[in-house]
Amino acid sequence: MSKYDPLYRWLVAKSASGITSISTTFEQIEAVLGFKLPDSARTSTPWWANEKGNTRHVQCKSWIAAGFETRNLSLATGSVTFVRA
Repeated sequence: MSKYDPLYRWLVAKSASGITSISTTFEQIEAVLGFKLPDSARTSTPWWANEKGNTRHVQCKSWIAAGFETRNLSLATGSVTFVRA
């Protein structure tokens, strides 16, 4: 279990509804998670990387396991799109 499991469950639910692309803000992700994203999520592009395989970044494990990848990241506007892989 990871503190990012709520994001995983949210993405799986969206996918089950037939949604293949989800444009969202960091604030919306925080509402799903129930806590604030770390500062590095707002300042560091690598935080949002789609790392497959053995990675220590638990956040990406949540969207990869749900079958999504991140795209269209904008640190300036605090937004990202999850797209079905």
